[in-house]
Amino acid sequence: MLSIYTIRLAIAFLHINADEFPGIIRSTERKLSKLKKRLATLSTMTPMVWSYWDFLYFSVITQATVGYGDILPNRTAVRMLVCLQTLIALVFLVVVINLVFRNN
Repeated sequence: MLSIYTIRLAIAFLHINADEFPGIIRSTERKLSKLKKRLATLSTMTPMVWSYWDFLYFSVITQATVGYGDILPNRTAVRMLVCLQTLIALVFLVVVINLVFRNN
């Protein structure tokens, strides 16, 4: 975690105008305070229950190899289901490609 002294050292190293320094410190302290509050609420949150649309969205993003990382499997059973779904989709893709190129 960044301390005020680390921030002051970085600001001094970057030769930032001394008039901007107090504002930067206050802004950084506010951001750190907000971050601490968000992290505290994360530990008390209940696990998210996925809807059908969440599964569909996650499957499409995974199959497209985009992997935004905005939602993640939160239980082992869900992770296993995702692994199974990915393997089935890969087999399906191979079958479709085989059928397309065999007929031509």
